[in-house]
Parts: sequence; C-alpha cells; structure tokens
Amino acid sequence: SIRKIRAEIDSLLKLTELSQPDTLKVNRLNMMAMLFSNFSYDTAVVYASEAKSLAEEIHYLRGISAALKNIGTLAEFFKKNWISATAYYQEAIAIAEKNKFYEELHDYYSAILNCYFYLGDFPNAMKIVTKGLVSAEAHKDQEKIFRYNNLIGTIYFRQGNFNEALKYCQQSLRMADRLNDDPGRFFVNLGLADVYIAQKDSAK
Repeated sequence: SIRKIRAEIDSLLKLTELSQPDTLKVNRLNMMAMLFSNFSYDTAVVYASEAKSLAEEIHYLRGISAALKNIGTLAEFFKKNWISATAYYQEAIAIAEKNKFYEELHDYYSAILNCYFYLGDFPNAMKIVTKGLVSAEAHKDQEKIFRYNNLIGTIYFRQGNFNEALKYCQQSLRMADRLNDDPGRFFVNLGLADVYIAQKDSAK
C-alpha cells in the first residue's frame, strides 16, 4: 500500500542519515530509488544516480550494477525509452558477467529481455536467453533452465518458427512436470495452444 511504502521510505531516510559503511549507504540509496519510483521519477533518478556515484567512488561493483539497472528501469517504465534502458541494462550485465554475480546477472537478463521483446528484437533476445541458459546449466539451476527453455520457445514462436517453438514448449512442459511446477505448466500449456493454432493456420 502507499502508506506502507511511505513508512519504508521514512525508515530508510533515517538510516541513510546515520554514519554507516559506504556499501550499506549505496544499498539504501538504491532501495530509496526503487521506493520513490512509485511516486516521483525525478526523485528516484536522483537517488539512483547518488548510489551510482558513491559506488563508483568506493569501487563497489554490485552497487554500481544495481544503480545502472535501477536507472534503466526508470527509463523503461517512466519514459518508455527502451533504447536508453537497454543501454543501462547492458552496462549492468557487463559488470555482473565479469564478476560472476549470478543472481544479479539473471535479474538483469530479465530486465533487458523485457525491452528486446517490446522492441521486437528477437535476435538479441535469443542471445541473452542462450547466455542465461548456459549460465543456469553450469549452476544446475533447474528453475532457471526451465524458464530459459520456455523463453526460447516463445522467441521461436514470435519469429514464426513454429516447429522449433513446439519442440521447446514440449521440452519445457516435461521440465515443469518434473519440477511439479503448476504455474509453469499452466503458462507452457498456453504457449502450446498458441503454437498449435498457429501451425493449423499456417497449413491452410
């Protein structure tokens, strides 16, 4: 609720004013940026920019990448500037890839994929999904492997390659069954229905 968000902001403001390690201050500034994104683009950008500047001063790479992602998110959702957002996400991804920030990396992959899907840039979307899948497989992260396989099917579908889309959707469905993932199974079945309809229409 709005009241709850306001209370979180007030609490963080008090903590940010205290003398504390700079890395913690960067984290709180990044949190403030996202909380203020519910109310004010300008204020949110100020906090995200402060987080980035302080993180760069102390060479806090996680803080830099988080701030870049936050600035990209603000550009995407407030300004509808997907090109600018993509540039910020790419910078965050480069830091996360180089420093092996696993969870953050996949968060940034998700963010940039939103832009690529909106822009209809499926070649670059496929590059990101392929990198994500390789990373997830290296970590034996079954939930992420499932997600990326399903995304590959979605990209093939959007490109009109229904046979490959069907293959990856069926593979994703088997994974959802193994993971006992009911929501995942539901969304894969929706995708399968779209593929079957598209195949039928294209055969006419």
